[in-house]
Amino acid sequence: MKKATVICLFVFLGFWIFSKIQFNPQPFEWGHSFTFRNELGFEFDSLEIVLGEIKSTIPNPKNFQDLECNFDLKKGSYPLNVILKVYVDGQFQTLKADSFNCYNCDGSHLYILKFPQAKYSFLH
Repeated sequence: MKKATVICLFVFLGFWIFSKIQFNPQPFEWGHSFTFRNELGFEFDSLEIVLGEIKSTIPNPKNFQDLECNFDLKKGSYPLNVILKVYVDGQFQTLKADSFNCYNCDGSHLYILKFPQAKYSFLH
């Protein structure tokens, strides 16, 4: 009798877990994939990226030509202003950057870091 109860309990629990996974999947937000290519001619200590109201910093990118990161950007307020700050020895230089206006596009985004302005390109 105890074995039958335990088996029924495990079967019920298995079906319940399967139904939650199968019929109520959680939506997954991929976000936008950004690559920042350093064509400044020098290495820097960190890169601060501001996309609209979202700010992120990539620390210690020495010896990297391309830096990658993802941003989960919300609907609305497009195009987004983009500000890029390059930090070297505690000092920073701000690069003007093309605005970002690509909410529901499927692909990756590239900013080429050059003076006086970082150029945007949509990749595939």
